[in-house]
Amino acid sequence: MSGSITFDNYPTSQRTHGIFAEIDPQNQGGSQNLRTLILGQKLTSGNAEANVPFLATGLSDARQSIGAGSIA
Repeated sequence: MSGSITFDNYPTSQRTHGIFAEIDPQNQGGSQNLRTLILGQKLTSGNAEANVPFLATGLSDARQSIGAGSIA
């Protein structure tokens, strides 16, 4: 087992706290829709209903739904 974990798209100079994930579907065999469940804070500027799951189809959709700057 390797002693370190490397990322292709996350810079090693980034030194902020949080949880970061990188998915490389190249070795998964075929095309797949990859989905991730993200739980986080909704800001008052977001237009999604609180405590109701929603499907964000992109970054702009997430920003509009939960508010730009949310931890989610």
